[in-house]
Amino acid sequence: MEERFESFVRMITNIHRSINRIKSMEMSEFGLKGNHTLCLYYLNQHSEGLSSNQLAKICEEDKAAISRTLNELETGGYVFLKSEQKYRARYFLSGSGKEAAANISRAVEQVLDQVGDFFTEKERKKFYCALEKIDRQLEEYPAAGNRKAE
Repeated sequence: MEERFESFVRMITNIHRSINRIKSMEMSEFGLKGNHTLCLYYLNQHSEGLSSNQLAKICEEDKAAISRTLNELETGGYVFLKSEQKYRARYFLSGSGKEAAANISRAVEQVLDQVGDFFTEKERKKFYCALEKIDRQLEEYPAAGNRKAE
């Protein structure tokens, strides 16, 4: 049981580190950080723009962290608001934001090709199904303070 736990945690941790390394590497070309990646990616997916609340929900990030990220992106000229008011306003990609987002899309494609080439479509579906089940089970695991006394 311990070996299974150690293997699981090691692999998930390594995957997470690799993803963060790739995000940082791809964003450095634009003078950006890895934490800017998802905002640019999702804004690129939504040409109608997204509010900071919508981005926080989609990115599954803290609203304050998304606000800081959007402020940095706005200061750098990667995103803009069409409204003077920030509350509920939608953010849009600027020209340089679209260029950075295109770079992200290329990197996503390359990574998915590299890590997925050895899967058949059936195997890939099973793999993502298994990951989804693990994710759901871990989210449902009660917090330490809420566990029943044994």
